[in-house]
Amino acid sequence: VNSEYIDLHFNMKMTSAEQNSERVLITVVNQASNETTQVTGDYLIGADGAYSSLRDIFGVNMQGADNLGEFCNIYCE
Repeated sequence: VNSEYIDLHFNMKMTSAEQNSERVLITVVNQASNETTQVTGDYLIGADGAYSSLRDIFGVNMQGADNLGEFCNIYCE
């Protein structure tokens, strides 16, 4: 991704998230190096599935079925 608006990282795990009236603050750990980083932003999008750790942190219940099927994503250049 080549964009001034997106900073994309792989092999990262979110360990905490919090928000105030102005910002969202998350802590992530690089799973290869164990380096911890804090990231701030105006928005945080939770797209981590039915067993979302983000939903757990903010106390948001899931509605609907939790296992819609088995999926596999393949990316080719």
